[in-house]
Amino acid sequence: MVGIESKAEPICLAELSKQGFTVSKPFSDHCRYDLVIEKNGNMERAQVKIGRLKDGCIKFKTESEYANTNEYIRSSYTKEDIDCFVVYCPDNENIYKINVENTPNTAMHLRVDKPENGQQKGINWAENFKLTT
Repeated sequence: MVGIESKAEPICLAELSKQGFTVSKPFSDHCRYDLVIEKNGNMERAQVKIGRLKDGCIKFKTESEYANTNEYIRSSYTKEDIDCFVVYCPDNENIYKINVENTPNTAMHLRVDKPENGQQKGINWAENFKLTT
């Protein structure tokens, strides 16, 4: 059975193409980016991630994780690796594009619902990152 993680990239690729981006995929699986996207002469290296909606926020990891012998290696993405994250959230079927320079080192939350405590400052509203034309 194929998990949603393996479906995120083709779903994002299709939507990016629909939104007018030219999308290329590297031949190598050893790149830090999954796709190269271009629109209006602006080319970006994109890392595709899955976001999960919980407690009014979409959360996604901004680091890679892989097993190496007997340990897990975690590595944050930097502007030398990628230009942006393209995040697919299967819970609301939306796609978000976030510049890597605007993300924390390990994970990011995109708020969908207003916080119960009324906080407004320092919130990354999902709507501001939604992939639209």
